[in-house]
Amino acid sequence: MHCSQLLKNYVKQNKLKDSDLLIQINQPAFNKYLRTLSKKLFGTKKTKARGTYDKLKLYDIRHIASIFWLDKYKTNKDLMYRMGWSKEDKIFYYSEFLGRRDKIDDEDMLTKEDKSRYELEINNLKKLFLKFAKGEIVYDTGKDKFYEDKKVLDSPTELKITLN
Repeated sequence: MHCSQLLKNYVKQNKLKDSDLLIQINQPAFNKYLRTLSKKLFGTKKTKARGTYDKLKLYDIRHIASIFWLDKYKTNKDLMYRMGWSKEDKIFYYSEFLGRRDKIDDEDMLTKEDKSRYELEINNLKKLFLKFAKGEIVYDTGKDKFYEDKKVLDSPTELKITLN
């Protein structure tokens, strides 16, 4: 889907027929290349899946793609077509057996930018709380206004600027 035009051009340029293979290399040779390349890029560090990067295989890429597409498709039939599966047991394997179903918590959904922004807001709130506790910022309920050093702070933006 992301590179369909590139693939069409490749097939046309190389005059491939329906029965021709897209990649003309055998799996063991490709796996050897992946292991060499991943070792150069990542070393022998452990992955989150508890393997090492220098052991990457074509199967691992298929596995990663299966996990990626699992939540994207609305029907099992469409996912099965994309992955070339004839039975739904693979969907069960990737979703239930591997613990993909309902295992993502709110923190996993945040980007680094979101986390940085939230951390900044939390720090600003801590500073605000300390200023309130010390009496440096006062809230007048009758006037619905914040005051810092007898100066009126009309908006939360002013509070953030003051706290930074």
